[in-house]
Amino acid sequence: MTWLTYSEAAKALRIEPASVKQRARRGRWNRQAGNDGLARIDVPDELIEAATTAPTSPPTTPVATPVADLIDRLRTDLAEALAGLAVARAELVRADELAADLRTDRDRWCDLASRPWWRRLVG
Repeated sequence: MTWLTYSEAAKALRIEPASVKQRARRGRWNRQAGNDGLARIDVPDELIEAATTAPTSPPTTPVATPVADLIDRLRTDLAEALAGLAVARAELVRADELAADLRTDRDRWCDLASRPWWRRLVG
């Protein structure tokens, strides 16, 4: 365990001083006042070692290739979906026309059925 001020611990752990205060509270690290008036906290050594050995640069593996493949696949899926939508809209128009024809036919038959039988025969 190493005794450090909050700012020293922030530099050692590569985080903000406010984050160090939160971690010290959550981890219940020991705290004491130093001779200079600054608070010192007992930071676990394994945290300092982990922070100093952690890589600071992002990984060098290319991530663009899988993303580009995914974008191409999504574009293909979108084109297929739009084509299916156009077919569905055409079928909907045809169904609406058929429904209108059926309504007209139904109304004609209702008119015929409401007339007396002798009017249907005579005209």
